[in-house]
Amino acid sequence: MANKTVALLLVVCLVIATSVEAKTWREAQGECKDYCHSICHFGESFCYWYCGVRCVNPGSAALLNEEISSGKMSPDVMREYEAETKNTGNKLE
Repeated sequence: MANKTVALLLVVCLVIATSVEAKTWREAQGECKDYCHSICHFGESFCYWYCGVRCVNPGSAALLNEEISSGKMSPDVMREYEAETKNTGNKLE
């Protein structure tokens, strides 16, 4: 009986893992900036600066914002971000 339970658990995990959509770092950053600009109630220049800083690393912004974190992100998001900033030498866009 224990083997059947373990097998069922593995099947459920496999089904869940295959249904996850991965997002690129750019997509996650774009969603973060769009959402941030939509809720920012201050001046346009402040919102542009604030959302740019907040969404530099969309992974950490997603942890702070449940709506953004409900999106499924690739485990390579941080590596992609690090490679991007290393190549450009600019952390803010």
